[in-house]
Amino acid sequence: KKLSNLLQAVNVNFADCISVFGAFCKLSSKPIKEGTVSDSINMRSKVFSLELILQIIENAGKGLKSYERFINQGIKKYLLIPLLENALSPIIRVFHLSIA
Repeated sequence: KKLSNLLQAVNVNFADCISVFGAFCKLSSKPIKEGTVSDSINMRSKVFSLELILQIIENAGKGLKSYERFINQGIKKYLLIPLLENALSPIIRVFHLSIA
């Protein structure tokens, strides 16, 4: 019973982690028009979400980085397209965070 409760808690925590990660990815993929002021809320939101994504990836433990569900549900499902879109951005800060 304790093992079952532990596994259920892990699954709930993982689902929460993926939801938050997906929200950051979605926020990072919102389009920003060229010439947008760097201090605008849209620009700050995009840059902040890209910085958070980078921190999650860089500081993820060995277990999470090798966890197949995280790779499939987090990286492939939520992160791949926004990173590719942002890597084509004419905004230097966005471009740099995308390829970091």
